[in-house]
Amino acid sequence: MSTATEPVAPATDRRPPRILVVDDEPSMRELLAIVLRREGYEVLLAENGRVAINLLEREPVDLLISDIKMPDLSGVDVLRAAKKIDQDILGIMITAFASTDTAVEAMRLGACDYLSKPFDVDLLRMKVREKIESRQLRQENVLLKRTLGLTHQFSNIIGRSEIMLDVFKMVETVARTGGGANGATLGPDGALYVANNGGIAYGHDGFWTAPDPMPGRIQRVTLAGEVRDVAVDLPGTPPHRPNDLCFGPDGLLYYTDPHNWEDLANLGVGRVARTTLDGEVELVAEVPRFPNGIAFGPDDRLYVAQSMTQQILVLDPRPGVEPVPHCRLPTGFPDGFCFDTAGKMYVCGSLGDVLYVFAPDGSVAEEIAMGAGSEPTNCCLGDGALYVTLAGSGRLEMIAMPGVEPLSLYPARR
Repeated sequence: MSTATEPVAPATDRRPPRILVVDDEPSMRELLAIVLRREGYEVLLAENGRVAINLLEREPVDLLISDIKMPDLSGVDVLRAAKKIDQDILGIMITAFASTDTAVEAMRLGACDYLSKPFDVDLLRMKVREKIESRQLRQENVLLKRTLGLTHQFSNIIGRSEIMLDVFKMVETVARTGGGANGATLGPDGALYVANNGGIAYGHDGFWTAPDPMPGRIQRVTLAGEVRDVAVDLPGTPPHRPNDLCFGPDGLLYYTDPHNWEDLANLGVGRVARTTLDGEVELVAEVPRFPNGIAFGPDDRLYVAQSMTQQILVLDPRPGVEPVPHCRLPTGFPDGFCFDTAGKMYVCGSLGDVLYVFAPDGSVAEEIAMGAGSEPTNCCLGDGALYVTLAGSGRLEMIAMPGVEPLSLYPARR
């Protein structure tokens, strides 16, 4: 991971990136102004939330840096107003209260990052540079797509094996599911089974809502483009947000449902459930704190990422069994993961820009840095490589893993 702190070099035909700093402490405002101006940025200062919003209404701003707690309006209020003015604006929140909940709450409300007081100046420089570069790249991509008239392309996908090149040539839209298709797995009948969360997603720009939202459900999608519901009447209090899914050795389809994760400040208890292909759904376990990725290990036990505790849980796949911790990520929040035949687990640390390899006993065997702002979200083994999706940079990356054999998913594991 690079920690270089060179300033962003602005293009010759546009102004330097403009940053608005909002803090009721004069010393903090001046410190940030000095550091950022030395990096070549244009800096606007506001001593409170109302002054900040007035500036935002008059001046275009690329990045907002704001203290969360201020006397008049909070940093969240300022960010909310900023998003109404410019939905692409990026925000970094500053807080004196460092915790996992604080970080997640800041993200939920539209911040793309946060810093805890006291913070390291070099870390601030790095984060600001990442956000500015991300915004500029996104703007350039939008302009390029408008110029070329493109809506989808695969130039960001990295993979050189013959198998992957053949896959890239075949990639097309199979079907439109409506809502928000999230996890997917191949079924015994050759169809894809999809966890559809109803139509929400979260990224650098905050929350996205589908133009055609619907109640969360499990769907079946054929390669011919046929879509039908497998299970709609799901256990637990709505909303249902099916997130990831996998087949078990019993032929049933297991899935995670983190519940109302669009309201993380009031997040309820999530669920792990299973369904037959005829839609008979059964609750397996209640899992609080955001159940996320799900997979069966080589021991045929069910492993579930519990994102907000940074843990992977494990349980026997039957109703009434209490999940227990298997391993914990040192940094980042566990998202998608996979196994090899030796029992090692490969876990994406979303928001931590890292992928961890865990030994069968749950100890960390290896840490793989994916790059600042990469946000690894899912991974799989195959073709002598580990393939990792990076939500932050919009890439699929291939990491050579010679001699590593993937643990097959059910039903292929039979």
